[in-house]
Amino acid sequence: FPGNIADVTTVAGMAAQLKERFGLPEAIVVGDRGLLSAANAQALNELELGYVLALRTRQHRQAAQAVDAALAAGLPRPTDSKAPWTVQEVAPLDGQRQVVVYSAFRALHDRLVRRRRLIQTRDGLRALQAQVATSRLTGARTITARATRILSRSKVSRFFIWQLEGGRFRFQLDRAVYRAAHRLDGMYVLVSNDP
Repeated sequence: FPGNIADVTTVAGMAAQLKERFGLPEAIVVGDRGLLSAANAQALNELELGYVLALRTRQHRQAAQAVDAALAAGLPRPTDSKAPWTVQEVAPLDGQRQVVVYSAFRALHDRLVRRRRLIQTRDGLRALQAQVATSRLTGARTITARATRILSRSKVSRFFIWQLEGGRFRFQLDRAVYRAAHRLDGMYVLVSNDP
């Protein structure tokens, strides 16, 4: 493939070549979170190939539903980062098997990265708040641009709510969004059409 091609766009063509070239009566394509799309799942089904693909846990509603089902079924979530991974299969959705995997090591990593980014962003927003309070920074457009820049660099903008009203800049952590993200720490959701 030419350079700079998204992996998700290569699956159907590569799977067809795999089946044709090797004449495999059965095969299972295994892919990471960058390979799953509805079009790829459909293409693999049409080629009569099995698949095990990972969902982007924080971006798919289906993943959150699978995690909820796994937790309700008793998926253990040990806190020791050296604990073995835990696994829970949940009810199929749209004809796909769903398996939820929990890694305590990955959960710790997710929390530490998010915490570092939240602190960095909070500090940037506090500095902005001080500049606005002392009138060193004025004008709604300028203040909005600065807040937007701080939040866009952080990769945690969804965790903050802010407002500029009456010449005052205020912000706070969106606790509901934080709790929802925390709940998905260390979670992987695998989907498969293979019984």
